[in-house]
Amino acid sequence: MSATIPATQRAIPLTKTGDISVLKVESIPAPRVEDLPEGGIIVQNKSVGVNFLDALQRKGAFPYEIGKVLGTEAAGVVAASRNPNFKVGDRVVHGTYVGTYSEYTQIDSTHAVGKLPDDIDFDTAAATFIAGLTSLGMFRFSHGTKPEHTIVITAAAGGVGQALVQVGKNVIGARVIGVTSSEDKAKVVKAAGADEVVIVPRGKFTGDINEHPLVKGVMGLTNGKGADAVFESVGADLFDAALASLAIYGHMVNFGNSSGMVPPFEITRLSAKNVNLHWHSMFADYADADRTNAIVKELFPAVSQGKFTQTIFKTYPLEEAAQAHADIESGASHGKLILHI
Repeated sequence: MSATIPATQRAIPLTKTGDISVLKVESIPAPRVEDLPEGGIIVQNKSVGVNFLDALQRKGAFPYEIGKVLGTEAAGVVAASRNPNFKVGDRVVHGTYVGTYSEYTQIDSTHAVGKLPDDIDFDTAAATFIAGLTSLGMFRFSHGTKPEHTIVITAAAGGVGQALVQVGKNVIGARVIGVTSSEDKAKVVKAAGADEVVIVPRGKFTGDINEHPLVKGVMGLTNGKGADAVFESVGADLFDAALASLAIYGHMVNFGNSSGMVPPFEITRLSAKNVNLHWHSMFADYADADRTNAIVKELFPAVSQGKFTQTIFKTYPLEEAAQAHADIESGASHGKLILHI
């Protein structure tokens, strides 16, 4: 069963890696109904979430197939279906490596997709889906966060950062310390629900690690004990300080490197506090359908109940995707960026 899908569509394929100038809208073939596999659907995208991962893939800092359409999440309407769980006209949100900077996206049974409740619009869905699934995945599976834990979240004013703050506080019930780079962003982090905020200026710190503003801030707030877990996405500039901010048997959950990759280091460094070090990939979660469905079922009620919302910083037409990438890379944005198709 299908709606009318044109032969071609507007999309932004990654033709080569580079700066924002490589992001160009092209006319490419649209997914064909006759090629749709059993269990697959085709979605007409309405709102597309822009993630820092998209910029890393564009630059070549994270693997991505040349020639494939960029984008990891979108919300829209089912235009064709060979899946008994979805019918034409269903409002859905979908994610993972599916190519969402396009009018239409084909999704097979291995990708994360969920039906939208009536009270969640397309922009909200695109803003919350990947961030929400990533947050819940980290808390539930990478760390096992509990209400009695004190957790630190770096880059807490960004899209995923605010998601972690909200889910950590409103869904898990933990004590949340947010980390950001300015007083203005600190207000955003507090509004998201953080119990406390530590301000750490952008850039590499070269002094005594115990004098680092992150270490001093966290240790001061925890009476010298340190945090039970740090959820860290800045990378090179904050890795050492994040390690030093942990309690004994603390967990470091890394999921990004916006300031650059962490240099190789001796694993014995972790022995000083018996630290657990973990790199979280949402794609590993999505490879397990049962795990994905469990997270989806927890996410949407949290959104509907207002326990998890995302500030939409700005919306752009597809043709302005380059500006969206410039904004997310500059650190000027505080919240989610959305492309309208």
